[in-house]
Amino acid sequence: MYGMYLNDEWEVYARYVDRDTNTGDDVLSIGLNNYWAGQNARWTTEITWDDTVLNTDTTVISSQLQFYF
Repeated sequence: MYGMYLNDEWEVYARYVDRDTNTGDDVLSIGLNNYWAGQNARWTTEITWDDTVLNTDTTVISSQLQFYF
């Protein structure tokens, strides 16, 4: 996993997981975080390509909000 802050409010990250070295099953994710109120609120959007689920390629786009109190 690798992440890099673009400035005080934006972070981009990527993650690669090799699940099985013999069959080439792997997961790749690329995401973007936007921070509000310092680090007390965050919006994350991520796209994931996964070929470990039932030997098919699966693409998932997810977005979430997190609030810290």
